[in-house]
Amino acid sequence: MTSRRRNAVGTAVLAATAAALAVTGPLGQAPAPAAAAAAVGPSGTAAVGTAPVLRIGTAAGDATTYALTTVSVAGSPLAARWNPCQAQITVRANVAAAGRNAAARRSAVRDVKGALARLSAATGMRFVYQGRTSYVPRGPGWAGANPAEIVVAWVTPGGRRSSDLLSRSGAGGVAGTGGVAYSMWSGGPGSGAEIGRGYVVLNAAARQSFKPGFGAGVTRGDLLLHELGHAVGLQHVSSASEVMYPVIVPRKVAGYSAGDLAGLAAVGAAAGCIEAPTAVWPDL
Repeated sequence: MTSRRRNAVGTAVLAATAAALAVTGPLGQAPAPAAAAAAVGPSGTAAVGTAPVLRIGTAAGDATTYALTTVSVAGSPLAARWNPCQAQITVRANVAAAGRNAAARRSAVRDVKGALARLSAATGMRFVYQGRTSYVPRGPGWAGANPAEIVVAWVTPGGRRSSDLLSRSGAGGVAGTGGVAYSMWSGGPGSGAEIGRGYVVLNAAARQSFKPGFGAGVTRGDLLLHELGHAVGLQHVSSASEVMYPVIVPRKVAGYSAGDLAGLAAVGAAAGCIEAPTAVWPDL
């Protein structure tokens, strides 16, 4: 007999500081996706998460260190990841609050596309931008309401563009959060854990902290790469040279580093197909 269960892994929360941007890692909870949230203060001290973390690589701080989101399946830890053998992973963006004018919003779309191109190259999976949406991932039920397999959305502190997934979204609050929903099964032909939906929620009030593009400094491109890393199953590492380091520091150029790339390969095409007992996630 095969048993299946759907779960969610919650937030990677980012807060602006004077010199850098500190982030917390994804928090896991089952089965409700909004049961837990974490915030980080100006010091960069993160709340303690509950998701088990599998650390693979060399010593902490080494550029080849990476961390995966893991779940317990039939008593054994297993990395939750997208199925790299699905034809594509669809992405839509809500950029209504990403800028004050149409040009600024188009710039945000370009950065989303640029981040997806880099993520596709690093994982060997096809992340396909399908256009804009008015949808905002908000709280319980977000995974079932997503109009694409991953939604990237800029949100405001209140009103129709707010999100409960971002614990503090006002000026000076957290700048972003990312997470996934996954299904896991055991028995029958085997065990597995497959991510089927993801989100990146960004604080519109913090957008001035990030330069557009993927150039030098603290950039929106770096922020997107970090949060999309969480949306494909990566967690934080101890090396400041990595995009998945819990503090976003100024860089010469935004881009995944050696440890990030090793982690993305571990959850990408090189990891092989996921053989689920049934189609647990409908394609969008």
